[in-house]
Amino acid sequence: METLFSSVGANRKDYIMMKDQIHDINLHYKSLLKKIGHHNARKLRYKKILTSASKTSSREIFEKICDFKNGISPNDLTDLIKKMTNASTWIGHTYLRYLISHVNFTSYGNSISNSDKVEDILEHVRRGIPLNGRYSHDDIFKAIYDECELRHYFPDHKPALRIPKTNVTVVLISGVLNEIFSTAAFERGADHLCQISHAKYITTNVKGTKSSEHNSELIAKQLTKYIDENPEEKLWLIGFSKGGVDALHFMRNHRIFCERNVIGLSTVASPILGSDHVNNKFIGVLNQLHKLSDNPIYKYIEETRGTLGPEFQKSLSSSHQRVWFRHNHQELPKSPFYTSVAFESSWYESHLWMILTKLIFRSRKSNDGVVDVENATFPSYFNGINLGILRGHHLVGTRSSHFCQEALMESHLIFLKYLGLID
Repeated sequence: METLFSSVGANRKDYIMMKDQIHDINLHYKSLLKKIGHHNARKLRYKKILTSASKTSSREIFEKICDFKNGISPNDLTDLIKKMTNASTWIGHTYLRYLISHVNFTSYGNSISNSDKVEDILEHVRRGIPLNGRYSHDDIFKAIYDECELRHYFPDHKPALRIPKTNVTVVLISGVLNEIFSTAAFERGADHLCQISHAKYITTNVKGTKSSEHNSELIAKQLTKYIDENPEEKLWLIGFSKGGVDALHFMRNHRIFCERNVIGLSTVASPILGSDHVNNKFIGVLNQLHKLSDNPIYKYIEETRGTLGPEFQKSLSSSHQRVWFRHNHQELPKSPFYTSVAFESSWYESHLWMILTKLIFRSRKSNDGVVDVENATFPSYFNGINLGILRGHHLVGTRSSHFCQEALMESHLIFLKYLGLID
């Protein structure tokens, strides 16, 4: 009898062990299927981006060539070369990413699992329930951004948040030397946002090598004309890099217009308090060129293209811009909101050009390759909303970048809608 019970007990233990092993195998199998699904999703995402890059580039070049039927000028030829260079860079970069996606089985983006804190934030945001100071603004924004990013990296992820509708008009204001790119900074993200939220977007034509005072008047002229033609629209300014500084100067100089027509300004990687890099030795060498200011050739170049002259540098210098903001922040219009987000990246995470800038403009402080994080956020004495720091280098706003611009735009809209700052 004892032998019989011992045999039954042993069989039961074997059964339990076998059941646990089968359970573990099922878990591993499901995990493997999920990883394969994510891998295929990434390949599909990069394939779509590659297809879009090829079609868009071909269309732009074809349209430019068609414009030559009435003759070609040196500026037309330069523009064509720029478009072809940008197109080849975009397609080549995207194709490389697409090839790598076939052999890259590591996770990309954020983990699908959330902490209790993040789940609590998302539930309150989803239901529109105030958190009453339980979490900081940057905690809330980061939770929203990560959730938005998940929906793009993992198509099988069930979204916890919906993208709200809005009739606002987004105004993109780009930064230094954006003229070398085919589109405004973060235009790809803005275009996506408008497709899913009923918003509109426009771009401003600013000079990347001119001072903020100069550009503030360009912005004023363009937006005044736009509002004259569209008097019912409200503007949401999004300033990237120096574009954010230009926007601040515009709002300071045209306060009444902004009180009536601008609902807010969101800066992205903008040197709100200036940049110490303009004091770099490299800039010092460049300044030697300005000793030729009486030369006719110099004057022509300065008037037409700009040469990073003294007024331009003053707009970015921390010794000037930090003082400017302290002296002028109370003169900014009161009704619009002000938000900021900063980027940071290690040198090995950066774009090639950002690696070079990190070598030229060395900084011990956290930065995105160009702007130090501490200068990209609003100071404590100003009633601005700092949305925290995201991983990314300073060129993630280009259309060839694989940074999730779509998630950045979506998270801004959701956050602002949750706080009641945007209709």
